[in-house]
Amino acid sequence: MRMLADKISRLKVEDVSIKLESQQGSETVAERFYLKRAERSRLLSGADQALIYLENEGQVADLSSGTFKKSSNNQTDVLTALLFPKGKNLDERALRMLDVLSAAGVDTSVVALGRSGNRPVYIVGAKAFEPVKPQVWFDKQSFVIVRSVLYSAAGSAGDKVEKRYLDHQKSAAGKWFPSTIETWKNDILVKEQAVVEAKKNQKLPESMFRLP
Repeated sequence: MRMLADKISRLKVEDVSIKLESQQGSETVAERFYLKRAERSRLLSGADQALIYLENEGQVADLSSGTFKKSSNNQTDVLTALLFPKGKNLDERALRMLDVLSAAGVDTSVVALGRSGNRPVYIVGAKAFEPVKPQVWFDKQSFVIVRSVLYSAAGSAGDKVEKRYLDHQKSAAGKWFPSTIETWKNDILVKEQAVVEAKKNQKLPESMFRLP
C-alpha cells in the first residue's frame, strides 16, 4: 500500500475531470466523472447531467438504484479512495488504504500472486483459487488497481459487484487511470465506461462534493 501511495503522490495530480461514454445494454450515455484529493468523486450521467454517485472521505451517496443511499460501509467501489487516499504523508495514506479495504470486507492480511491476462498481479484478500472472496487486484509492476470483487452486504453476502479496470496504457487520463471500467453484478456485465477525454489539475470547488 505504501508503494501505491508513493506512486500516486509522485504524479502530482490533484483534481481531474473525465469524460466517459457509458454502455448500458444497447444504450450509450455520456457521463462526467470528477476526482479531487482526498477521496472525493462525483459522477454525472446523461444530457441533463443527473447526479448518480457522490463520495466524500468514505461517505457515499448512491443514486444508481433510483434513490440516494448514504453509507460508509459495504462499499463496492474503492477506486477513489485507492487513487486519492487522505493522509498527510505516505504512511498515513497507506494505512488509510488498508482501512478502506478492511471496511469493504477485504482481508488485508492475505496477499497472493496471480495473473490478469499476461500480467502478474498482487491479490489482496484472497488466493488466486478463491474467486468469490472479497478481493482487490493490483498490477505487480505499476501497482495500479486492475480488479475488485466486493459485496453489498457484510462478508460475502448481498450482491457481488466486480469492477474490472482495463487498458491503463491507453487511457486519456494517464497510465494511473484505466481506459475502460467494466461493472459486473452477480457475474452479469451491467455497465462499461470508456474514457474519452481527461483534464488534470482543474481546481474543482469543494461544493461539488457535498453530500445531499
